[in-house]
Amino acid sequence: MNRLYLLPQPPACMPLYIPSCGRSGYCFYPLSVPEECSFELVVQGKGSKWCYLGTYIISSLPEHPMALSEWMILDDQTKKSHCARLTARHFDNNHPPMSADLVKEHYDSGRWKIPCFVLRCVGFDKELCHTINTTVHQIHALAIHQTHDSR
Repeated sequence: MNRLYLLPQPPACMPLYIPSCGRSGYCFYPLSVPEECSFELVVQGKGSKWCYLGTYIISSLPEHPMALSEWMILDDQTKKSHCARLTARHFDNNHPPMSADLVKEHYDSGRWKIPCFVLRCVGFDKELCHTINTTVHQIHALAIHQTHDSR
């Protein structure tokens, strides 16, 4: 079984684009999975709904970073969250600490670019999709039942 990766909506993460289940797409900033290793991708949709998209392999696309115009249209909370995650992950003893505000300045000025990654769909696990949907429906039904019983 592959790793299961749950990707929340912005501002908790950077945006991604996959046109529909089982299709390839792209994302900005690396997911916490190694390149060229397959994983199952589940993304948060509107509200608290989650959707299984398929089995993916991620690889860098260095010649196509996020355009400055794309960065500028992101909401401020997504930008700040990204910069905070970056400072927490990427600075070590070999590099002096950098504030999230300074990182944001580098992105806002275009000095730094956010890398783009290809999300290549390599499969779709129908059984996993069914299991996720069944489990979500059972949890939802249980929550409704518990709410009704507490009245």
